[in-house]
Amino acid sequence: MAPPGAPGPAPWGAPPAGAPPFQPPGAPPLGGPPLGGPGVPATPPPAKKKSRTGLVIGLLVVALLVIGGIAAAIVVMAGSSDAELTVDTCEIASDGTLSATGTVSGASGDRVRVEVDFVDVATDDDADSVDVDVTLDGGDGTWSASGSAGADVNQVSCEATLDD
Repeated sequence: MAPPGAPGPAPWGAPPAGAPPFQPPGAPPLGGPPLGGPGVPATPPPAKKKSRTGLVIGLLVVALLVIGGIAAAIVVMAGSSDAELTVDTCEIASDGTLSATGTVSGASGDRVRVEVDFVDVATDDDADSVDVDVTLDGGDGTWSASGSAGADVNQVSCEATLDD
């Protein structure tokens, strides 16, 4: 037997000197927190939720642009839809000078544009086409247009339409 304090065999149940202590299989390393304890979550954290604020704002902007475009188209198309055009005179002079007069009534706004087509009666082709700006007073106004035709045009008819 060795004297007390002298190195010798290890006491019963104690590990030999320098040997790592017994650790059951699947146990965390010594000195670490137990499974599920502080520092080691038992389940992974939930995935970070992505922000959709940019997507929502983008969709709202697109929707507003579409609605604005539809509203503008309605206003433009409805602007002069109730207007009536009449052709009062339509003539061709011997030198080929064309002239036409007429009226606009029931139009909205303070100005409209009238397109006047001088049509050769013999060929049904346009001899000339003229755009006329008409100033309105209470939705009504008068217009006059002039143009020129070739020497082979002898008779014309006039067609007037509102230019949108």
